[in-house]
Amino acid sequence: MKIYEYLTIKFTNFKETETVLKKYKNLEINILWTNQYLSLQGPHVMNAFKVLGRKKQVNLIAEVGKNIGLALTVIELEVKKMSISNNLDKDLTEKIKSLAKKKGIQVLITEKFKKIKNINDLI
Repeated sequence: MKIYEYLTIKFTNFKETETVLKKYKNLEINILWTNQYLSLQGPHVMNAFKVLGRKKQVNLIAEVGKNIGLALTVIELEVKKMSISNNLDKDLTEKIKSLAKKKGIQVLITEKFKKIKNINDLI
């Protein structure tokens, strides 16, 4: 999948993310909401940032890691892309993928992203 090749930015702050998107406006970019961020702020905060996803070259991805509850919440919110850990139990992975598919959500594997950067590295 080509999406794994794009520059992937771990999200920490909306304003900083906007700055980076302006700086790299000609690149395909993945914005990765980390498991830690979503756990602290709550996955509902993602709705406020859907404005970033309107740009064709930006993929908004919720990283849920091995957190099953967070994965289910993200599926219910109908976020278009989510990323799970490769270390998640195989049966649980298949169940999450099945539920996500019913809602039209693309499930990615976090460990497959090639160019993950912290936003502070790019400003």
